[in-house]
Amino acid sequence: MSPRQERIVDAVVRFLEDPWRVLGGLFGWLPDAVRLLIGAAAAALVVIIVAAAWRAWRDRRIIRDARRIRILPPGETDPSGAGTLWMGLHALLRPWWRRALWGQPYLAWEITARPEQVEVSMWVPRSVPPGLVERAVEVAWPGARTAADPDDPLVEIARAKGVPIETSDLVLAEPEWFPVGGVAEDNPLSLAHAALGALRDQEAAAIQVLARPVTARARLGLRRAARALRAGGRPSRLAWRQGRDAASHRPAPDPSLEADVRAILVKAASPLWRCLLRVVARSPERPQARGRIHALAGAFALFEGRNGFRRRRVRGGLRAIGERRLRRPYLLSVPELAQIATLPGSASIPGLERAAATTVPAPRELPRDGKVLGIADHHAGIERAAAISVEDARHHIHVIGETGTGKSTLLAQLVLQDAALGRSAVVIDPKGDLVNALLERLPPGSEERTCVIDPEDRDSAVGLDVLAGDDPDLVVDHVLGVFKRIYEPWWGPRTDDVMRAACLTLTRTKGATLAEIPLLLTDPGWRMEIRDRLATDATGLATFWRWYERIPEAQRAQHIAPLLNKLRAFLLRGPVRAIVGQSSSRLDIPALLDTGGLLLVRIPKGTLGEETSRLLGAFVIARVWQACMRRASVPEEDRPDTALYVDEMHNYLVLPRSFEDLLAEARGYRLALVLAHQHMGQLNKEMREALAANARTKLVFTCSPEDAFFLQRHFAPELNEHDLSRLATYQAACRPCIGAGQGAPFTLRTTALPAGSPERARAVRDVSAAAYGRDRDSVEEEIWNRQRQAKTNLLPEEPKPKPPGGSEGGSAGASPGGSRGAP
Repeated sequence: MSPRQERIVDAVVRFLEDPWRVLGGLFGWLPDAVRLLIGAAAAALVVIIVAAAWRAWRDRRIIRDARRIRILPPGETDPSGAGTLWMGLHALLRPWWRRALWGQPYLAWEITARPEQVEVSMWVPRSVPPGLVERAVEVAWPGARTAADPDDPLVEIARAKGVPIETSDLVLAEPEWFPVGGVAEDNPLSLAHAALGALRDQEAAAIQVLARPVTARARLGLRRAARALRAGGRPSRLAWRQGRDAASHRPAPDPSLEADVRAILVKAASPLWRCLLRVVARSPERPQARGRIHALAGAFALFEGRNGFRRRRVRGGLRAIGERRLRRPYLLSVPELAQIATLPGSASIPGLERAAATTVPAPRELPRDGKVLGIADHHAGIERAAAISVEDARHHIHVIGETGTGKSTLLAQLVLQDAALGRSAVVIDPKGDLVNALLERLPPGSEERTCVIDPEDRDSAVGLDVLAGDDPDLVVDHVLGVFKRIYEPWWGPRTDDVMRAACLTLTRTKGATLAEIPLLLTDPGWRMEIRDRLATDATGLATFWRWYERIPEAQRAQHIAPLLNKLRAFLLRGPVRAIVGQSSSRLDIPALLDTGGLLLVRIPKGTLGEETSRLLGAFVIARVWQACMRRASVPEEDRPDTALYVDEMHNYLVLPRSFEDLLAEARGYRLALVLAHQHMGQLNKEMREALAANARTKLVFTCSPEDAFFLQRHFAPELNEHDLSRLATYQAACRPCIGAGQGAPFTLRTTALPAGSPERARAVRDVSAAAYGRDRDSVEEEIWNRQRQAKTNLLPEEPKPKPPGGSEGGSAGASPGGSRGAP
């Protein structure tokens, strides 16, 4: 081995034994300048590594726990809304020191399509304050709705296994200072949206726009590029030079470039975003996936102008799209960004769900407590209770909406609130479900003050003597008014005359009820006794009955036949007869209402018949009205509040007075009416005008276009007929009464009822029956004995038949000795 080789081997051995000592010796032999250069390079390398790690941590921090906001477009999309959105969201730009430490958050605008399902959404980092983006969207497009959506369709698309997926970035063909070609039409992405439709099973497609706001320094760079281009130079070299240095290198101006200069300056006049446009397509077969991605990318050829979009391969495309990586972005102005990140136009896109109606936030002065109507729709999804005060509720509430839209839920919530706070309420339920729902959910402690009138109760009956009252003339007016309004086409002056005389006569006969009218009209012996008792009556009733007796039998039968066929249809029903045939009722309606009681009247039309249901409900309302009129002698401040809830109000509010006067006077008696029905065609002209003028609070659930056209006058300009006819289920438009005046319209959603308990309903029914009801068998026996006693006291004795054993006997309204029909 030569000496040189021995030295080399010796050096290698020493390096292997102690490498740091050898390197230190070598570093000491180097000149000072070289050692300084190596130290600086090492420090720079460390800084670069640390900075790269810091940036990667910042990016992961921005992406982590981001949220996805789904956007439901309105029925009609304003093309200028996208510009408003991105102009407003540019305020997300952070101060320089926060950008340096924590990075600048960016947004992702995404349109994803799957078979028969197209969704528009925004991906928002956690650092963006909640509600900011939601409010911006709803302000940019009035009527749009936003909702947080935990599902991420892009992740689902990226995770599909065994299905070919194509991804591509669309980048600028020319330098970024040249603007993308403008599109004149209102929906520039119509071709791209069309490419998202007609997807088959296992196919999917998406458009993703990543956008990060940048500072005004980028705009300054564009202006310098324009100056350099105008001078005939190369903007890539001269755009970033400062002041005199750039001016000293300017060549002579080139007039042919003036159009490009103006375009750059126009772009520089708008706030700028760093953006990246991506498209993705998935299909079971690779050629189909490629065809989809070509169609999506080709749709952006509409933006070709001085600048345009070109495809660029995405490395790790699926991961980049799912994680929303923003790599190598380019500058776009707000008008340019608004063309590629906007809502689809008004044209129908298969599978795109749109907002049903414009949502309007509640006015600031609307109370949050009182009679809570529901949860007001609010921008950014912030919940706020919507209520009207008890005082404003006295100006009455008009509720209209189609079947199944949420009216019954609203009425049930209001009644339960009254029950919980000890306010009295009366409920007229023509379907039966509302009362059942209330009985299952009444708050504890309200059983003792709840009375249930239910003709379907086979065991007990609550008495309702419709001829009882302090003022017989007023009572009779109410009874005749009910019959006349219900049977108006068949109610003539002769029928009215006979019915009035019969009712006035029975009010002056102890123990008589409405069930005795057929007996009075058909039994001559009882009429004779009654006529003798009324011989000195100043009202002229005795004269009427003498005239009645002189009418020939055949003619008399013609007079009373129209009346008897209506009464018998009502009184031949055993359950109804047991209610109106009680001469002494345990129910004191004035006392019940004055002490915070609940009167729940269940009169299902399906089992009782429409006319019987209307008569019974109208009689209850007449008794409630008479009870409230007694409050006239009480100072107004001492009158208790009572609410009357009437579903299908056109069938039951048939008192013999002007409907407008009824609404006006009810407020003075502190009787608040909540009147519900399905459509305006159910109301006559008098009712429509009275409700429009005197029902200050109006609640409209989704209704027909014809009704929406009529009602929009109460909600304009905030809501129009399109909105009123497209409200969602359990959503309502409300124009509230605030401080006895008109408040601004808004939209709300009714809250769901709590879970009910059938055991609770049975318990309340049992307490009501014990406190206010009587056994139906005993009531039927009382009616039989009362009418039988009237005949045996006046006519010769005859064998007494055995009384019926229950309510399944004959008609209590037939003459004694006649057959008794089953209920």
